[in-house]
Amino acid sequence: RIAGDQLLEVNDEKQMISLEGKVRPEDVSENNSVVSNRIADAKIHYVGDGVLADGQKPGLITRVLTWLGL
Repeated sequence: RIAGDQLLEVNDEKQMISLEGKVRPEDVSENNSVVSNRIADAKIHYVGDGVLADGQKPGLITRVLTWLGL
């Protein structure tokens, strides 16, 4: 089992990328790295914080309609 995350800051935007999955011991190289297509059951989470991320959030009307179940 592997897991890791990385925080990137670009133009005052913070972006967190998290990865977890399963890897066979024989797929781990001598420098302790793994090719991405050798990760099984991979879960990737991407979360941003800043002006661009705020623009991706639903508007007020959409949030109200969702809260009402419409």
